[in-house]
Amino acid sequence: VLASAMLPSLLRFAPVAVASLDLDGRICDANDALLTASGYSRDELIGQPFGNFLDPVDEPGPRGNFGALAAGAIESYHVQRRFITKRGDVRDVDLSVSLVRDAHCNPQVSLAVLQDVTPHKRALEEAARRAAELEAVIDSLPAAIYIGDEHGIRRANRAALEQLGFQSLAE
Repeated sequence: VLASAMLPSLLRFAPVAVASLDLDGRICDANDALLTASGYSRDELIGQPFGNFLDPVDEPGPRGNFGALAAGAIESYHVQRRFITKRGDVRDVDLSVSLVRDAHCNPQVSLAVLQDVTPHKRALEEAARRAAELEAVIDSLPAAIYIGDEHGIRRANRAALEQLGFQSLAE
């Protein structure tokens, strides 16, 4: 009972975006972090299906998860989704949804916690792009280049493979 009484304060002041959802998936409340991240006002969010703010390209998986959660068959789930802000920006989020039960252990509401991972995902994409560029530069150099460690040669460009008489490093 104490935990239930504390829930509104925990929701409101959490440093990450949090929404409480009824068992039909409609938003009951949203904290300030979600309002700031989404660009919506609390009044614009409350009563709306949470799925309306998720990119439909990601369907159908999470709705099945929510149905199982609302029925009490699972306690929580975690997925990566794309959240659409009021401005139409698409943000990559880690979405964790947990069931909250009443004093009789019946499903009561759920809490959706969204962590924006867009900057991290963009940094990984940029690192992969730069690694591919570096691989292309190394491969195009006329000098033989070998990259190795204590286990042997891990990477050799075309010139190095030709020098060794190989078609690929696997040989």
